Amino acid sequence: MTFTTKHYMGDPHFGHMAMLRFQPKTRPFSSFEEMDQAIIERTKERVRKDDLLFILGDFAFSKDDEYVRHCFHELPGRKVLILGNHDLDRDGSVRKVIAKLPWYQPPTHAMSTKEDGGFVWLSHYGHRVWPGSHKGSFHFYGHSHNNLPPTGRSRDVGVDVPDMGLGPRTFAELIKNMVGSDASYLDEVEALTQEVAGILPSDPHFSLAVSPAYFSILQEALRQINDLIVRADVVGNFEITNVMVHDGQLYIRPRYRDYPAHLISMQQEIADIIGFAEAQADEIHWKENGDD
Repeated sequence: MTFTTKHYMGDPHFGHMAMLRFQPKTRPFSSFEEMDQAIIERTKERVRKDDLLFILGDFAFSKDDEYVRHCFHELPGRKVLILGNHDLDRDGSVRKVIAKLPWYQPPTHAMSTKEDGGFVWLSHYGHRVWPGSHKGSFHFYGHSHNNLPPTGRSRDVGVDVPDMGLGPRTFAELIKNMVGSDASYLDEVEALTQEVAGILPSDPHFSLAVSPAYFSILQEALRQINDLIVRADVVGNFEITNVMVHDGQLYIRPRYRDYPAHLISMQQEIADIIGFAEAQADEIHWKENGDD
């Protein structure tokens, strides 16, 4: 059985001589041909022919259409283009040579894709908020050439970012440094999601992936809440609508439906569990930032 892997990179700028001057640390080459070949070789090392390769904008700067086509066909994988500013003509239309390349699907300005760790919003430009950002989705962008610091679950995937190594990376590789996790962390998130599925919404963008420093706190809180709900036999009348970390603080938001009066006290128990978990996370945040 063949498994398809998704890979992400932005800003190759094929045929753009000025990039040697703009990015001397990541592109220490004597010609744009040498630079382009290095990017192509890095991609061939990592991407198989049936894998998906998402290119987050600024595919090529060259005005030589034949050279642009050459670079495209040298890259392995089924290629998907998220349009960047250098992929467009001055009137905002897609450059003809770019539009006519055999992309796996038509180039688009932004899109969402599903990974095991949740949904990922892809665009050439970095956003402060994006679809599902308040529900744990991720955001990959380019354009900034490592000059735009990440916020929340977003990050620059341009090839000039040091950990990109002048080529594409997988989702697991990209979020490893973002959340300080490894593959086992994502397995823990999935296991907890299945364990407490009865109190989670059906929204596909919802995710329990938070900073690993807070995950054990979240895990214990949700298990306690789930036990209360199951024992009271009111599954379906309660759900956790949102779990997020903002400015270093953990937020857990519940929603109740049609609760019998005799279970009002349970709502207070749940509020106490959530309050304790958020206070624990807050304490970790202050300790990590050196504030006592």
